[in-house]
Amino acid sequence: MRWKFVVPLLAIIVIITLFNILFLDSFVRKGIILGGEMAFGAKVEVKDVKTRITNLSIDVKSIKVANKNDPWKNLFEIGDMRFSLKFVPLLSRKLIIDEMAVEGIKLGTTRKTSGALSPKKLAKIEEKKKEQAVTTEQQEEDSFSSKMMGKINEKATTEIKTLPALDKIKNAEKEIKNMSADKLVSASDLESLKEMDSIKNDINEKYSKYGKELSQLNIDQKLKDASNMLTDVKSTKIGSVDDFKNAKNKLENLDSAKIELEKELDNLKTLKSQMQKDLDVSKEITAKLKDFKEKDFQNISRKLKLPEVSFQNIAEPLFGPIWLNRVNSVMHYLVLARKYMPPKKKDGDKKVVKKSRMGGIDVSFPKEDNPPDFLISKVLLTGETNPENADKSIIFDGNVTDITSDPGLLGRPTKIALEGTKMSKRLDVSGTLDHVNEVPVDSISIVYRGLTVQELGIPTSDYLPSMEKSNAKIDSTFTLRGDEIDCIFDLNISDIKLSGEVKDELVKELWEGITNISVQAKLYGTTNGLNMVISSNLDNILSKRLKELVGKKLSDLQNRIRAEIDNLTNAKKNELMNEANSKKQELQGKFTSKQNELQGKIDSIKSEADKKENEMRDKVEAEKKRVQEDLEKKKRETEAQVNKMKEEEQRKLEEQKNKEEEKQKKQVEDKIQNLFK
Repeated sequence: MRWKFVVPLLAIIVIITLFNILFLDSFVRKGIILGGEMAFGAKVEVKDVKTRITNLSIDVKSIKVANKNDPWKNLFEIGDMRFSLKFVPLLSRKLIIDEMAVEGIKLGTTRKTSGALSPKKLAKIEEKKKEQAVTTEQQEEDSFSSKMMGKINEKATTEIKTLPALDKIKNAEKEIKNMSADKLVSASDLESLKEMDSIKNDINEKYSKYGKELSQLNIDQKLKDASNMLTDVKSTKIGSVDDFKNAKNKLENLDSAKIELEKELDNLKTLKSQMQKDLDVSKEITAKLKDFKEKDFQNISRKLKLPEVSFQNIAEPLFGPIWLNRVNSVMHYLVLARKYMPPKKKDGDKKVVKKSRMGGIDVSFPKEDNPPDFLISKVLLTGETNPENADKSIIFDGNVTDITSDPGLLGRPTKIALEGTKMSKRLDVSGTLDHVNEVPVDSISIVYRGLTVQELGIPTSDYLPSMEKSNAKIDSTFTLRGDEIDCIFDLNISDIKLSGEVKDELVKELWEGITNISVQAKLYGTTNGLNMVISSNLDNILSKRLKELVGKKLSDLQNRIRAEIDNLTNAKKNELMNEANSKKQELQGKFTSKQNELQGKIDSIKSEADKKENEMRDKVEAEKKRVQEDLEKKKRETEAQVNKMKEEEQRKLEEQKNKEEEKQKKQVEDKIQNLFK
């Protein structure tokens, strides 16, 4: 037996056991309190901690974490938190938990005492945070966190506008009682009439321009030159072959003249098309006049300080603070998660740290794959929202997986999944904290259905009635990619019913019959420039209703003002359009006349050229026929002479042949006679 190993091990076990019995529970309890107060900046209370060395388990009872922004409320409570540590990784100073149970979570409970930390304790915590943030990266992360929260709070305090007063609506009828439309509208002040004068000048300029361009085409001279060529071609006689060359040259010149006329015709057609388009101003006049009449109406309205009949982005001051408070809360926890679960460092940021080692002996232990220094594989959660109000509460459960101090080493993101239901209420929370790579990406999605309007915390307003019995639905996503924020919020309030005593009759009339409100909000950008957009159907709903409520007098006055503007502008408009059409038709007649002249001359040239070419072709065909006939005649005479010569030659050959035969015959007879002698 290796006593040099066993004896020290037994001694260590005895010391650990005694420490566990006497001090460990208290030590762990104080550690949870100190760590929680540093993380949340408010009091943390722990009722009891029980550790068991036999299975390395820890059981924490009744944890309360105060809300630093509302010290008389708890941020959350935990009834019981249980987990067991794995033994082997502890030997390498690694805290590995396969599964943790967190039960009895309660959100927003009331405290009997203030949860605010003393200034002295807060100062110590801040000092300790500064000491811990020794690296530039940690300092930048803390700076990013403070900047981001500061920018969000700045949005909430400086860019959310105050709601306009309801008094201006109430006084609307008083402002329009003694207004007379015919006295308010002056022809000399109407921009519509000035604009039509400008259009008239533009029409005259275009008319002069196209008349000048038409004359610059010099069509008459080209027509005259072409006519002279045409006459010359017509008078050309083709009596012999020698006339062909002269006629051909004249036809080529005439064809060149035709090509020039065709080019001029194309130019004329293009210019005519441009002229028709430029002088077709009926749509332009109608469109511009409509815009300028509206401007005239608005100018008169501003001078008279007519009451506004529209609501401009009423959703922003009503729902902006609610939205930004939720963004602030979620972003606080996302930044907190980045601090304790830092993303993977860039290669250039990695530093090799040499650890000093003490002398000793080697002891072999079983070794698994190298895990992070801290890892909770899975956390099982159960709890309740609004536990102090049974009607508003929801019991939820879910889990969080892969909570680690080194996500890059683990290679998996942290995932969150919670859900809860109660009758018509439903809460779904899902999220991913991806710190595996150098650029962390955190995303949380919260869907809450069956929420009461009272729970939303909408501020009281002259514009809104009491909506205690209305229901709300929230769909929101919160994304933090590096230092870029992208948060989306959709809110729908339904079943709106006017309840209780409505003191203001105008508010009652505004909201009578309105049952649904939808709000869309978006916050995006970086700490150097956050952008927020909030839109809602409230603007259109209330604007439409307000137009009905301002009264018939305002509507009548506006109609009379518009009618007076129409009376002054319509006559001018008709005069202008008639003049424009007259000038257009005049120019169109000139263009068409020249176009017809050109086309007629081109057709005449083509006709005469075809006629002359046919004449030349006929002459050529006649000459070819005459030559062919002469050739045929000479051929026949030659063939007759050849035949006669052939016959004479044949006769001579026959005579010579006969003579030869006679000669041979005589010779044979002579030989025979000689034989008989």
